Amino acid sequence: MKIKYFLILPIIVVLILLNVSSVRAQVFTDNLYFGLQNNSQVSQLQDFLTSQGLYTGPITGNFYFLTLNAVKAFQIKQGITPAAGYFGPMTRNEVNKIADVEVSASNSEAISEVGTSTPPVQASSTIQLQLDALLKQVSLLQQQLQIQQSNAQQIQGLQTQVQQQTQTLQQIQQNTAPTPTPTPTPSPSPVSQSNFSTTATLKVFRDSNSPPSSTFVSDATGNVTGVSVFAFDLKTDNDSAKIDQVVLQFSGSAIPTVAYLYDGGSLLQSASISASTGYATFTNMMNDFQVSPNSTKVITVKVDFVNAGNNPSPTLVTIAQTGAWTAYKSDGTVYTLSGSGTSDTFYVMKVAPTFALASANATYTAGTYAGATGTMTGTFTFNVTANGADIYLASSTLGAFQINLGGMTAAIVPNALVSYQDPTGYPQVSGYYDIPEGSTATFTVNATALHPGTAANVGSTYMYISGVTWNTLPQVSGQSTLTYMSTILKTPYVSVQ
Repeated sequence: MKIKYFLILPIIVVLILLNVSSVRAQVFTDNLYFGLQNNSQVSQLQDFLTSQGLYTGPITGNFYFLTLNAVKAFQIKQGITPAAGYFGPMTRNEVNKIADVEVSASNSEAISEVGTSTPPVQASSTIQLQLDALLKQVSLLQQQLQIQQSNAQQIQGLQTQVQQQTQTLQQIQQNTAPTPTPTPTPSPSPVSQSNFSTTATLKVFRDSNSPPSSTFVSDATGNVTGVSVFAFDLKTDNDSAKIDQVVLQFSGSAIPTVAYLYDGGSLLQSASISASTGYATFTNMMNDFQVSPNSTKVITVKVDFVNAGNNPSPTLVTIAQTGAWTAYKSDGTVYTLSGSGTSDTFYVMKVAPTFALASANATYTAGTYAGATGTMTGTFTFNVTANGADIYLASSTLGAFQINLGGMTAAIVPNALVSYQDPTGYPQVSGYYDIPEGSTATFTVNATALHPGTAANVGSTYMYISGVTWNTLPQVSGQSTLTYMSTILKTPYVSVQ
């Protein structure tokens, strides 16, 4: 009789399953994230968010920006942080709770109207898979019982297993039991595809080839268009990155009006620059702005200026508020960005000379005794171009070039001697060299400066041109001095001992 009981037990289990009066509402079981396509749970999620008044798009099964923003709105509404639009365990739990409450209320209303319970709501695909797996186990146990009829002890053990599996099936139907073993393998999620996302990092910093300090000369209306002012690197470790939002800040007396982000020669996006705060915010870029795992991407920043004046106005770029940047890992979670960087200072003006260094060198000669003053000698060769009008540079007797020493903190004695030869083809006019608009003159400047020979000054130093005096007329009155040349016209370091 016991054997017959075991033979019909699976049938009883099936009948129990077929006669369950009610089950839980549709349960979300997967992590959902931006970029999923034709996904049944995404369709169910869109339907749920529509019922909550948070999603207004079509039910497509595609997880794009409408769905992302709706999930963010739900997370904000439920107090889930971070509200990044990633549909993970916390968000999924809240959605399932709300779905259960709404289905229970619907069942109660149906009973009150017709006097009977509502038809069963179809269980989730994951639970059905679990039931199928357990039914197969019961069938296998039945076959083992038929083979092992002569062994009463083994039959008793198998009977216990069948009873346990039957109880587990009933508990699943009541939604009170933990997930049984074995559990069918769920659909792979981004987390299961990569074990590196938890250790992934994203860093931003100034690129080693970021443009050096220079002067931008505008057109006749005061406009400068599409000039490069900064380059920064984005470096990933252990995962890829989708960059969705970038924030840069511009400071100085010449704030550009528009900024552009370039990936090589490809424009990623442009953004207006706030005249009051100097911030430029680039948003919704992650479909176009991605960094591969364990790689570095170089981004170039270009800008437009308007209303340039006759005097040089400075500006510089800073990687601002990395906490305001948004970047996603491959599993949809948000990076915590680290790093910083600032550009060189740039100047914009309507009329000005611009400078390009061809060569520079320096030597140091120590004094004849310990503590004696040494001599620093430097030679500069550079090109000067007149922009916007004719430019006049003073001769050596009028002191057009101011020389200084850098790299040491102690007092120095600059400008002991400055001399240079006349640039070929540009004769003096009233003590000034006339460089016609659009022309370029080559200067070679020799300078000697004294350097204290005390022990406090042992180390390295360099010589630089700290200022250039010029005018648009051959006269002292109205002349201007550019004072930012130290980053352009300087020699290499030399040792001072």
